[in-house]
Amino acid sequence: MTAIFTSLLSDVYKFYPMSTPAIPLPERNDLDASAVRDVTSVVMTTRLDSHEAKKVTAYAVQDHRTRSSFLRLMVLKGIQAYEKEHQSATA
Repeated sequence: MTAIFTSLLSDVYKFYPMSTPAIPLPERNDLDASAVRDVTSVVMTTRLDSHEAKKVTAYAVQDHRTRSSFLRLMVLKGIQAYEKEHQSATA
């Protein structure tokens, strides 16, 4: 199936080539490399039950955020609260 699809796709590109020109990448210098390293992120998955997922969606819409953005905010606030609680328990 994949071979057939690939063959058909290559035939389509023969008759309908890309109309936009290739866009060159901007030149980079050593300062750019350090900035790129600082912008890394890690994807972490989690499981929510349907009730929790509905609440997340509703709150995200209410805050004009994506669900992902809302969940990240909640994780950051949760970490902050956890650290504050942990500091007061060990003090």
